[in-house]
Amino acid sequence: MISHPTRPACFLLCCEILLLSLAHSVEAELVGYIANAESATISVLDVSENRVVDSISVDEDPIDLSASADGRTLIVVHGTSPKATLIDTRQGSIRAVVPLSADVPPSRVVTSPISLTAYIAHPLLEGPCNDGLCVLGSSISVLDLEKGVAGSDVYVDSDPGALDVSPSGLILAVITRQVAQQIVLLDSQTLSLVQSLHVPETPVDLRFSNSSQLYVAMNPSRGGESAMVAVVDPETSNFQPIISLPDLRIRQLVVNAETGQIYVLSVGLVTVIDPLTSAITAQVAIGRNPSAIEVLPSSVRAYVTDATENSVYVVDPIGGTNQPRITVGESPSAIVVVDVAEGNSTDSCALTPRPRSFVGSWLLTLVALALLARRKRLEGTAPGHP
Repeated sequence: MISHPTRPACFLLCCEILLLSLAHSVEAELVGYIANAESATISVLDVSENRVVDSISVDEDPIDLSASADGRTLIVVHGTSPKATLIDTRQGSIRAVVPLSADVPPSRVVTSPISLTAYIAHPLLEGPCNDGLCVLGSSISVLDLEKGVAGSDVYVDSDPGALDVSPSGLILAVITRQVAQQIVLLDSQTLSLVQSLHVPETPVDLRFSNSSQLYVAMNPSRGGESAMVAVVDPETSNFQPIISLPDLRIRQLVVNAETGQIYVLSVGLVTVIDPLTSAITAQVAIGRNPSAIEVLPSSVRAYVTDATENSVYVVDPIGGTNQPRITVGESPSAIVVVDVAEGNSTDSCALTPRPRSFVGSWLLTLVALALLARRKRLEGTAPGHP
């Protein structure tokens, strides 16, 4: 005899289907933005289809970019002028061009994960002044993204290179190029020095993990033996090498927010490292002139820009292969992937950022609690239940 599901069972089945549907609906929708230095454009990449859907014209030489914590603003800095271009990701258009008070053009930009603040590094340069040559730059500008206003640049006496903000938003880590083999940790509010960290080789890039560990990529200094990746505990200053990478010339690194794995970009190669085991888990060949790398926040896939080939490599570390390259503008120099909401317009760029980490999680939690309460009531009314 065939038994038919009871009404309560059908209710639970429907709820489970609804829960799965909700989980799918709050998945991230990701859009990539690529700064093309020579063509003075920002390519807009539909990550789901790996194709360029729009191009935004900006002032000359966009060399780096970053996205605000809420995903609504893209910050572009230019290598020929001390200014920042703010792009509205919902409209796909320029919201403002903000002049910076520094003497020299910027080189890098990062954003706070907890506030609408951007930090812009200006390298050290020598320029003419009344008494001959003067030291210019070597400063950091702080940009208020909500107001679209830059404060006075702060001299940091270190020729800032790569920089990143801790998950708490309290610490700004900066590579100092004027003082070899040194990283400084600054108070993100005052930019005052918290501590200096000495490293054994020449640091070229750094990134905080979600657990606030600071990963540092280093190339061999004069007389050094090998490139390497290490981890630094900002609280204790404890330095721990993770892995040596002989014969590699590192250009950049990123940390996968989901898996915690480290992606190292070097000439012709992407190397994926498990920091827990100090093992290389994948290596994928790419072009000879890679300029930047970005990893999808909920995947292992990576995107690598190549400044010579005017394209983006789509790297699959699991398969150890590249998907077909994506053609972008001339001399792509930087890439960032932004989590945005479902498109509410026919314009590919008119996307509204989705606060999925808050709304989506709460929605799923409420449905799960309703399911649990319903199941308990059913158990309480089942035959033979005490």
